[in-house]
Amino acid sequence: MPPSTERPPTRPGLERRAVAAFSLVELLVSVVILGLLSAGAARVLTGDLVGNSTLQTYQRLRRQVGRARRFLELETATATRLQWQSANSLRLSGVNNGTAFTISYDLVPAASAGISGVTFRGPFVLRRNGPPYSSGGLLSNSAATNTVVLDGLANEQAVTVSAAQTTADRSARVTINLSDGGTTYSSVFSLATAAPSGYGLLQFSETNASLSGCSGDPNGCRQANGIQEWDTRLLSGSSPITITPVGSPNQVIVYFNAPRSTADIRRAQSSSSGTCIRTSCYIDFASGSDFLINAASSRVDKLVFLDTVIAVPRQ
Repeated sequence: MPPSTERPPTRPGLERRAVAAFSLVELLVSVVILGLLSAGAARVLTGDLVGNSTLQTYQRLRRQVGRARRFLELETATATRLQWQSANSLRLSGVNNGTAFTISYDLVPAASAGISGVTFRGPFVLRRNGPPYSSGGLLSNSAATNTVVLDGLANEQAVTVSAAQTTADRSARVTINLSDGGTTYSSVFSLATAAPSGYGLLQFSETNASLSGCSGDPNGCRQANGIQEWDTRLLSGSSPITITPVGSPNQVIVYFNAPRSTADIRRAQSSSSGTCIRTSCYIDFASGSDFLINAASSRVDKLVFLDTVIAVPRQ
């Protein structure tokens, strides 16, 4: 009898399981592929986390710089004079409820902020020195105090100030660079006072370097296009200090670094001398130096104070 060709019977499903099984090589290849996919996914996820962290840092820096910028713009808009002091410093002056104020902004080392009991990240901070604000958000007439407007500034280039030293200049260009862990946010903006151009000479820093054109070149005097200007900040001597216009200008303007409310204006030193006129005018300050404008051979046309401009009557 020939040998039988029939296969022994198997249990249902056994043959199918044998076909579906993986070899050891196939299992190893699958593990490697899954590992590579997992590593790629991890890299993508890590990149997303780093990107989100960088974006959050950037947004935080932008908010910090934005708050400092808005505060600077607000204070500058209420001032009557902006003075460029140095590459890292500016000064604002104005009048608050009849009292003159000065606010300065300086980039200083964190250890020199001058605020007791407070430690700053530094290494530099943007410091404000000036009268504080009341609980109602209004500028007070209290003594000046130090506050830090912006912390975490990296170096002396973190805040820079530039301003053109011209007669009409009442503005400055400010650059702020704030960084953290390799993320940097920069802002460049302009500050401008609302003071009218009539304040002219008071926009300058207290220096005589740019004053010229007056006959004999007296200290504190500048003349151009027939207009002669005197800066009383640059005049010294025993009080009262005499100002004598020189030559034959078309107009003479005298500038005072104080509000009008602090001065008694009359014709001469005597309290009963009468009203100030173009040929003779006496400015009696309650504190500080007094000034006598002796314009008998010339004239004085305007007196410029921090808060107002006065046209001097002919007689």
